[in-house]
Amino acid sequence: ISSFIFDEAGGQASDQNLEFINVKSRYQKELHQKRRHHDVLKQLRPILKENNDVLLIKRHPWDKSDYYKTAYKGENIVLVDNHDYIVPVMQASDVILHAESTVAVEGWILGKKTISLLPDFNGDRYGLKNHMQHEPIATDLESVLAYEQDYPWNSTQKSLKNYQPF
Repeated sequence: ISSFIFDEAGGQASDQNLEFINVKSRYQKELHQKRRHHDVLKQLRPILKENNDVLLIKRHPWDKSDYYKTAYKGENIVLVDNHDYIVPVMQASDVILHAESTVAVEGWILGKKTISLLPDFNGDRYGLKNHMQHEPIATDLESVLAYEQDYPWNSTQKSLKNYQPF
């Protein structure tokens, strides 16, 4: 799971960037997305416990918030330092769950299942970043679990083709 860059004060935004970024609007959007992710992850907790699985959560390196520390304390959840290198975390994972992150590209290279958790996804794949246009997108826990069980590997190959030399 990757987290977000902005907190109420603007997170990592520099003074120069603040003139181009509506921090309040961006913060509200990201807070909404965190809440929607929280709904799904909360439903995942009993499944983790039942299967003796572990959820590794690594925040974005620029994330200054303590959201995940406070929201996800407990068994079967490990909070990885957000400055640790991500590849060892990914190698230890069966599935990479993210929110429209380029970590998906690294996951494809490592041969991992990658699923983008976008609860408010409207179905418009062309409105997504280039690397996300073929990515499995889950909007709720049921679709996360369905992709985990029956992963569309051809989507990974299509996505990787976007990065091959012409």
